[in-house]
Amino acid sequence: MSDQDRDITPHPPHPILRSARDREGIAIDASDGANHAMNALGHELTGIIDSCIRCIARARTASDPNAIVQELALGAADAYLRAAEASLLEAADMVKAILRTGSLVGPPSSRALSPRRAPAEILAHAAESLMPQAEERGVAISTHIAPGARDLPPLPLFPIISNAMRNAIEATPPGGAVRARLSVIADSPQAGPSLMLVIDDDGTGPPTDFDPFLPGFSTKGTGHGIGLDIARDIAQQLGATVSLRPRDEGRGSRFELLVPLTKRVIG
Repeated sequence: MSDQDRDITPHPPHPILRSARDREGIAIDASDGANHAMNALGHELTGIIDSCIRCIARARTASDPNAIVQELALGAADAYLRAAEASLLEAADMVKAILRTGSLVGPPSSRALSPRRAPAEILAHAAESLMPQAEERGVAISTHIAPGARDLPPLPLFPIISNAMRNAIEATPPGGAVRARLSVIADSPQAGPSLMLVIDDDGTGPPTDFDPFLPGFSTKGTGHGIGLDIARDIAQQLGATVSLRPRDEGRGSRFELLVPLTKRVIG
């Protein structure tokens, strides 16, 4: 038989081989997803442990019996310890969520874990737990919670808010400030209300020629560039949007989170 007569049309792989290849592809995808989830968990736990160590160190200093005003000192020590405790509870929730759903917070539809705190409480906790780091860097922190945002139901926003706050602090030079604002807005009656978080810093600002949420990008010039990637992943699970851009009014960055307060999100 000549080459012209020979059937050289590629045949599809045998079903057994094809199914084996499909399973291999699924296994690779699952492995990549698991690696991403574990990298995210490792990043979050590293940040939480760091803030806990700083809070505990401050509590020890504040509870020194040689402190001038002992009652105030003990009150400060208690606040630092409560901040560390709250951070560790968040860490425990993240570990449980990873084990049950493969995500730091779990998809809203699964309700695998109930969020522990409302957005206003999360912002207050993030500022409190990161205050020692900010003070060491000479960076001021201020938060403002609008009346409409004070009574919202719990939402799984801790990883987003803590990452954005920590990035802003680390991007800001000594003498600068980080300002966070939480409010509820309504672009139109049809769209319904949305939760808006805005965090401004006095750093150099992000580059404008590529996506700052890609893994590996860091607003600090150093670091692994995982925090913003984690923030976007969680926002997408909630149907929310995040952005990071240069501030309109001058030097620095503006982080913005917009969460539609739909039934899917708030339950």
